[in-house]
Amino acid sequence: MSPIFRLSGPLPGMSTSSSTDPQLQRSKAWMLRSKVGGPATADNQWIAEFLANTKENALSVDFVSTHHYPTDAFGKPGADTETQLQNMPRGMMKEQAAKARAETGDLPLYYTEWNISSNPRDPLHDGPFAAAFVTKIIMEAHGLVQGYSFWTFSDIF
Repeated sequence: MSPIFRLSGPLPGMSTSSSTDPQLQRSKAWMLRSKVGGPATADNQWIAEFLANTKENALSVDFVSTHHYPTDAFGKPGADTETQLQNMPRGMMKEQAAKARAETGDLPLYYTEWNISSNPRDPLHDGPFAAAFVTKIIMEAHGLVQGYSFWTFSDIF
């Protein structure tokens, strides 16, 4: 296994003997337990290419992560969320999750960013419609995706 990073010298308070330094040994043990994945791209893009590249270069990957919003590719610039969702075929998120699942193979699949729209200031994010829509999407994708990370930070940033 090739190293993720290499120390060029001891850190402050660390001995110069890397084989006996307990802090370095704990760090190495932690790194071996860490999971590595990707590509964390928008719109489920480059999953197949990412996995082909890792295979071609004999790199180990533990999971696949991506982002997808139901309004991706449905609507025109400036269109409101309701119009975009109205143009979205029913079951689109399940279809997208099934496509990503097929490309991912046996690796765990995580949607590390999603919401009912990609508009970070959309007032629909905080209403009952969003709660019902999110529940529908999660129920449809049951068994296809190992985890969802719902984007909730727009009101903060």
